[in-house]
This record gives sequence, C-alpha cells and structure tokens, in this order.
Amino acid sequence: VDGVNDELAVRIFVEFTNVAQAIKAFVVMNGRFFGGRSVAASFYNVDDFNSKEYGR
Repeated sequence: VDGVNDELAVRIFVEFTNVAQAIKAFVVMNGRFFGGRSVAASFYNVDDFNSKEYGR
C-alpha cells in the first residue's frame, strides 16, 4: 500500500460474482475505519488475481 509502512499494511482480496456487487462493496468500504485503521479499497487486475500474483 503506497505511503504505508509495509509492516502495517494488509492486503485482503475478495472475489465477487459480478461487477455490480464489487462496485457496491467498494462504495461502502472505501474510506471506512476498522479497529482504528482506514480501508483503501481498489480493484485488482483479474489476470494477476487468477494467476495468484498478489504482490503487484
């Protein structure tokens, strides 16, 4: 995550069955706080996800 110490950043991947669900989750989650930590939601390249390339 840009601008965050690697020791503090956490990546969580969620796969949705359709684009509408993914967009709804993005709108609801992006910028929220959980446990004092901000959520920075984004979309990930489908080919990288399917290839299990999670570090990009």
